[in-house]
Amino acid sequence: MNETKHTPGPWKIEKSKGPNARPFDRFEIVSIERREMSNVYGIEPAPKRTQIASIRATASKSITAANASLIAAAPETAAERDRLKEISADLLEALDSLLSLGVAEGFGIWEDWEEVKTAREVIAKAKGTDD
Repeated sequence: MNETKHTPGPWKIEKSKGPNARPFDRFEIVSIERREMSNVYGIEPAPKRTQIASIRATASKSITAANASLIAAAPETAAERDRLKEISADLLEALDSLLSLGVAEGFGIWEDWEEVKTAREVIAKAKGTDD
């Protein structure tokens, strides 16, 4: 699996804050990392807030909110993409093995089937080869 090259999730959306901030004037996408810090009272949780992005509201607040939601979902989306890549690789390997087994077992007639030809083309395309 690929190594994460972004701020770990989950990310969340916060409304802008400050003395001049109007509700929904700006959205901030932040990561809140939970960690422990020691102090005179012992070890206590100390959140670390990392700002990922800041989105200024457009004329349409609903579109701005939807865009903020898409950005905030990025870590989960990337994790799901990686999971599906692994599953796809496993399925390609299984299909390739199944086709090879059919030939090895004397089912050479399979090679003439359009479905088998298509499956072999898909496997080659997925692997980036011209087999």
